[in-house]
Amino acid sequence: MSAVVFRLGVRSLMRGRRPLVVAGLALIPVVAAIGQRIGGDVDPADAYAGLLGDLLIPTVTAFVAVILAASAIGEDREDGTILQLVATTVPRSRLALAKILASWTAALAVLVPATVVTAAVALGGDVRPGALVWPLVAVALTALAYASVFAWVALRTRRAILVGAVYVLLWEGTLGTFADGIDRLSVAAYGRAVAERGAAGIDGPPVSATVGVLVLLGVAGAGWGLATRALGRAELP
Repeated sequence: MSAVVFRLGVRSLMRGRRPLVVAGLALIPVVAAIGQRIGGDVDPADAYAGLLGDLLIPTVTAFVAVILAASAIGEDREDGTILQLVATTVPRSRLALAKILASWTAALAVLVPATVVTAAVALGGDVRPGALVWPLVAVALTALAYASVFAWVALRTRRAILVGAVYVLLWEGTLGTFADGIDRLSVAAYGRAVAERGAAGIDGPPVSATVGVLVLLGVAGAGWGLATRALGRAELP
């Protein structure tokens, strides 16, 4: 049953105008990389690090994951399907996980190509394996953390996308990026710490890539646990 929920979730998220919206968001760093290459006055490595640390991870990845996670839950809440799902014998933890993985899979479908193309354009095609692998790991884990947390948020409020937009713009886009010390409370900051392993120069918290991976997995696990608990409610708001 949970596998069916996952497949139907991915299929639903990839219908309509939503894929075009998230694909458009994912193209932003690609367009920015093209602009920098045309300008030709920025060191390729510095340009790549800036695109990852200031745009792709804290803004684009966050928005894509938030939109898809909120939609994966929101649509089921609107048509009442979510109450039918929790009435089955399938453990709520597996249902929550299926929804989270569906939104994460849909997010990776646009974020992975965007990361690869951004690297190729920004670095002029001279992409070392590490310069691509670590940013891809960072993007994937950051998206998973956001998908988990905002699956829970979507179970708590019908305005999860608005909440996510405020969080991303106010916290990740400003305070979490530029304020010293506060970035330790930023999800995307740990994504930057992971990405820095392959793209030196990214401004992130003074932690290792290993710590960054563990924190992001911990946030994802906490979001899954909270979403599972929220699914246990008799009625959803």
